[in-house]
Amino acid sequence: MSEPKKDHAATAVTDHVSRPYPKKMANTLDEKVVFTFPDGVPAFEDSKHFVLVINEKIKPFFYLKSQDVPGLGFVCIDPFIICSGYSIKIPAKDQSLLGLNDPSSAFVLSFVTVEKDPHETTANLLAPVVINTENMQGRQVILDENWPVRFNIWHGLEEREKQQQ
Repeated sequence: MSEPKKDHAATAVTDHVSRPYPKKMANTLDEKVVFTFPDGVPAFEDSKHFVLVINEKIKPFFYLKSQDVPGLGFVCIDPFIICSGYSIKIPAKDQSLLGLNDPSSAFVLSFVTVEKDPHETTANLLAPVVINTENMQGRQVILDENWPVRFNIWHGLEEREKQQQ
């Protein structure tokens, strides 16, 4: 994956700060890079090792693929490209568990619920996946903020496009 564009709204945050992902992110997004989720993913605690599969044909989506459980994976999206006002504060406990000392080392993704009607597909903004790009540790984090669990992706993308015009 290439480096995010300058107008890319992706951010790594711990104190409601918005900033672009670090340049090293392009090297991290490689299917050979394994991310470890020490506690697994809720409801899939036995799956602790994942890779991000990036396919240009399904952009802006990613596939978080389990290395432990065959056939298990999650469609994800960068929440900052679908929700222009998205800003999060990662709880201190989660920062500690992730070993996240530098906000610019956080890579944030949202799980996607794919619906039969693609225009009804949603992203979970309340409980994003946070990956520390320094140690490749990840976990799903439940935020204290009041973000929706089912944020309509297409409405968000349409709104963002209107704002850029």
